[in-house]
Amino acid sequence: MSKIKLNSSLPNFIIGGATASGTSFLTHILMQHRDIYLPKDLDIEPHFFSISNRYEKGIDWYQQTWFSAKKEQKAVGERSTSYFHFPEAPERLKQHLPAVKFIFVLRHPAERAFAQYRYMILRGIEELNFTEALAEEKSRLDIEKRHHEYKGRSLYGKQLEYFLKFFPLSQILFVNSEKLRIQTGIQLKRVTDFLEVEPLNTFTVTSDFPSPSVKNPCVQQKARAHFGKEYKFIIEAIRYKKENLNSYVRTKLDEYYLSLVINNLCESKEKLSEEIKFSLNNYFKDDQAKFFDLVNNVIDFEPWTSDASFL
Repeated sequence: MSKIKLNSSLPNFIIGGATASGTSFLTHILMQHRDIYLPKDLDIEPHFFSISNRYEKGIDWYQQTWFSAKKEQKAVGERSTSYFHFPEAPERLKQHLPAVKFIFVLRHPAERAFAQYRYMILRGIEELNFTEALAEEKSRLDIEKRHHEYKGRSLYGKQLEYFLKFFPLSQILFVNSEKLRIQTGIQLKRVTDFLEVEPLNTFTVTSDFPSPSVKNPCVQQKARAHFGKEYKFIIEAIRYKKENLNSYVRTKLDEYYLSLVINNLCESKEKLSEEIKFSLNNYFKDDQAKFFDLVNNVIDFEPWTSDASFL
């Protein structure tokens, strides 16, 4: 096999965890910076260091696949929300990118878990209600995919404690998801300072790329079975409000299932019940204490409280 010819740099920063916390929102804005390179396709996260069958393709494959379009940008990065919570990722990252900087976007743990759950419903991967999904979480975990890991991905203290075995706090910037939405300019200045590039004083804020709630989960599952691997990209096109959905329609049956999916979306997002939220807040209490103890004074936000309303 001939060696891949490399023509770009490996990343010097990574936008990571947590899932469903606003990393797409941040990435879209940073892509507008002339001195920051990020892969243009928001639909796909590399997940190179967390998914073994991708990691086994080698660092040259990773570089050529994701960074071959890089030009003269000073900051080179990618977005993979799995790196913060997949235990395999930090050691692999340390081996290949020891000086890389991390931007971890973190959200209210209970509401993050519920947002991830709604996304799995949208993807046609989840059929249980949220209470059932939480109860069955441990028994349903897949070592590589972890689609049903809702509480686990919100254990920021546990994840950070492990991450700090490989990287110092000085290489990590924590961004509060709620603040990112309401104080976007201030948080972007923190990010550009961290990346050592000029501030992004003019930028366009787009949709927050929400996961719409669905009326009937069975519809999503049937559509996923019909479209196969393409279904994920259809969902991402809906979330990112792209106008190319017709590219997935090749037959009358495709048209039928696409129509089913679109008509199955709700205009408003389902809210997390106060009862479940209260229970999850108690579940995350000790882990939050661990997280805030580990980060000490390097963050600009306080512990999440039960009345946080970012969803």
